[in-house]
Amino acid sequence: MQDLQKINFRLQTADEIPQALNQADCPWHQIAQCNWPEKFPYRPKVAFRIAYTDDALLLHYRVEEECIMALAEDNGPIWTDSCVECFISPAEDGYYYNIEANCIGNMLIGCGQSRHDRERGDKEVRDKVLRWSGLG
Repeated sequence: MQDLQKINFRLQTADEIPQALNQADCPWHQIAQCNWPEKFPYRPKVAFRIAYTDDALLLHYRVEEECIMALAEDNGPIWTDSCVECFISPAEDGYYYNIEANCIGNMLIGCGQSRHDRERGDKEVRDKVLRWSGLG
């Protein structure tokens, strides 16, 4: 993936993200990685676009899959649902953010140096994330 593109767009609501990325001609990136093909051979069709503004990171996922599931609430086991995941390391200090969102917009945010010591973002952190879903 090329360098992250900065765009000038003032978001009011999350459903404006596709419009902002369209106006900036942000490209779609395909996700074709399957980490455990022997155990989990099914691979949904997934693409994403990403950019940033002065005060926000913009992510837009497009997912096509045979069956969906969405039971987890915010800060719950999102990884058991039909979900997408993003890992971001904004500094070179070893810490990274793990952002998981299910197909109805519920999410889990964690920060740490490994999957075993990540601190979960509380409601105040999650409430700062504008999100939308095409499913509900």
